[in-house]
Amino acid sequence: VEIDRISKVYQKFGFNFLVKVLSKHELKIIPIEKKKRINFITGRFATKEALVKALGTGFRKGLSFKDISVINDKNGKPEIFFDQNLNDFFKTIIKNFNISASISHEKKYCVASVTIMGEKVET
Repeated sequence: VEIDRISKVYQKFGFNFLVKVLSKHELKIIPIEKKKRINFITGRFATKEALVKALGTGFRKGLSFKDISVINDKNGKPEIFFDQNLNDFFKTIIKNFNISASISHEKKYCVASVTIMGEKVET
């Protein structure tokens, strides 16, 4: 994701953009300093995009940016959490799943990768 693109959308729509792409948990921990804030938003946006692409579903069937939380653990590793409804939805697609995420910022871009391991539920 191009960091400047997300920055421009945030400048244009402000808090309305934040509540569309960040969960209530992420809104509580968003950095105050401008550059860190933009990197935070961009990282969450990229990670959530990578997640729905790894699932193969995109944002549909009730999947929403704000229902997914990307929270760093005490060592800085990003971890993905879902609201209960989304967690239940995932269980209909993949059983015994484990999700790993990585976020990296480099000058103009933010890159996120998500790996989902588990067993695909037979339909």
